[in-house]
Amino acid sequence: MPDAGKPAFLLELSRRLSPGGECLIGDVAFETQAELDACHAAAGTAWDCGEDYAVAQLLAGALPSLRLSFARLSHCAGVLSIGRHDSPQPV
Repeated sequence: MPDAGKPAFLLELSRRLSPGGECLIGDVAFETQAELDACHAAAGTAWDCGEDYAVAQLLAGALPSLRLSFARLSHCAGVLSIGRHDSPQPV
């Protein structure tokens, strides 16, 4: 999905969550733009330029109405957790 469409998609997804619900998305993703840039530089010509990889910090800035966190799984992948501020946090 292109970067421009991610905020609207995640917002719509959050509207479908039950109270206290959470959506987990595991994928090639980064916490910051600097981490994405470093991975891109290290990959060189092996980098897939046809993909728009998620950057949690940018998504969180674009979606202040959502709870968004990122758990890194490797140097190039992680899990985005999305929930609504108006819902109780899961235990």
